[in-house]
Amino acid sequence: DFHPRLIILQIVALQCYHYITLSLLYLLSHLLTSTPLTLSLLFSPLTLTSVTSVISSLTHILAYLSTATGLMLIIEKSKKCLDFTVTVFLVHFCFCCIHSGWPGSWEWWIFNVAGVICCVCLGEWLCSWREMKEIPSLL
Repeated sequence: DFHPRLIILQIVALQCYHYITLSLLYLLSHLLTSTPLTLSLLFSPLTLTSVTSVISSLTHILAYLSTATGLMLIIEKSKKCLDFTVTVFLVHFCFCCIHSGWPGSWEWWIFNVAGVICCVCLGEWLCSWREMKEIPSLL
């Protein structure tokens, strides 16, 4: 069945989950390393030119890994993980373009594509695990 309202709500919920997780991870990195904490960290181009930018890049990877948990909790179906993860990335890409222009650094592309791949793989595994767990055994 096709339920556009449900799909839109799932996209919004997963996007919020991703940005809340990313914000909490930035807060944690700020508390541990005293890196500057600004809203532009979420949408600025990722580079490897300083310790702060390396921490920022790793924070984005961790956020994508955490978003895999969001896939399990919000989306629940392993076959939908790729679609929803790419949607999260495309929305993030649009926000980055609006905030900072086209992300021209190769680091931004590598970290985000790697994050998407990790999120899809882990999300599919978590959703499959949960789908199999819910099937009661007749033995």
